[in-house]
Amino acid sequence: ALPPLTSSWRFRATRARTTYLRLFSVSALCSILAWIKTISINCRSVVETTATIICSNSLQTFIGVLIDYILHVTSVTPASFSALPAIIPHLHSLSGSYPIAAADHFISKLRLMQKNLTRGLSKGPTLSTSKTWPGPSELAFLWTISHVWPTSDMNNHVVSPARLLMGSYLGLSRIRSIKDICSGLFLCSLF
Repeated sequence: ALPPLTSSWRFRATRARTTYLRLFSVSALCSILAWIKTISINCRSVVETTATIICSNSLQTFIGVLIDYILHVTSVTPASFSALPAIIPHLHSLSGSYPIAAADHFISKLRLMQKNLTRGLSKGPTLSTSKTWPGPSELAFLWTISHVWPTSDMNNHVVSPARLLMGSYLGLSRIRSIKDICSGLFLCSLF
């Protein structure tokens, strides 16, 4: 179960993100969302009042935890996309407070997606076993980028790589099923 949240509880940046994902996987979605909200509010109030470096680092780590949670909750079967609108405001606020750390977290996931696309294309784009189109978790991640970062900024450090990746998906991947068509249409509707 999730650790109890008291007024003195602090998010521990030293814990591995996988520890939090393991805790999240056994808890109910409503308790997870309440937990995320409480952590965001408590840590931000501590940072505003004391401006401690420890809480600042914790919040920067928490950005990565939120991104990993978005990818986790949308990759399991059945995927839970209802959690995204509740997480976006916290992620947007943290990304505004710590834009460099947030951009690093987002770009690292985009690099991983690019590597997966390259691996799928190297196996052969027409083979049914090669994964070239983004799955639900990747599409949810790209949707999150479109809600956290300004998509009208053509020089944004997160949006520009996301646009290039989306162009690679649309230009290099071959349509093999209706699922691929749906992924492509969703990509076209994002930015």
